[in-house]
Amino acid sequence: MNIILKRVEETQKEILYRLLQYSLFEESLNDQNDMNEDALFEYPWFENYFTEKSREACFIPASNEPSGHAYMHIWRLLRGSNTPLLCLQRGI
Repeated sequence: MNIILKRVEETQKEILYRLLQYSLFEESLNDQNDMNEDALFEYPWFENYFTEKSREACFIPASNEPSGHAYMHIWRLLRGSNTPLLCLQRGI
């Protein structure tokens, strides 16, 4: 199976943010992360994926539509962390 990663463009940030909210909601059942007063889950590093060279945000397309997303942080690999460099999260 081939997995294609397509870099998220600045104009697609809102789509990515919505997919992220679905993932954070699903994870909140296990990590007790609560919504804020705007009914959103906090993710303070979101903008960093569009401003830092060590971070990338990608869609995992299926039939030319975003079906999932991935976040990569090169710094984690460089500092020798056991955290996987690529964390795939299934979108809705």
